Amino acid sequence: MVFAELDRRERKSRARRTKLFVQMLTTFAYGSLGLAVAEPLARFAPPGIGHAIALAFGLVCAFAAIYLVPEGERYGPD
Repeated sequence: MVFAELDRRERKSRARRTKLFVQMLTTFAYGSLGLAVAEPLARFAPPGIGHAIALAFGLVCAFAAIYLVPEGERYGPD
């Protein structure tokens, strides 16, 4: 009984940490994608290599967040 309770708590704790990590990845993705697309449009300038790097980083963060979502959503609130 005690080990089952500890295992349940550990799984919920891991799910909370994963959920926080997914939220951080999503925020990084939105920020990077917004920077890569909006700044060249606002300045009427062609996008540079930095914008391409920001776009790639944003896409990697977005796909990582999509991949990890089920792990964070597996266990509901207490």
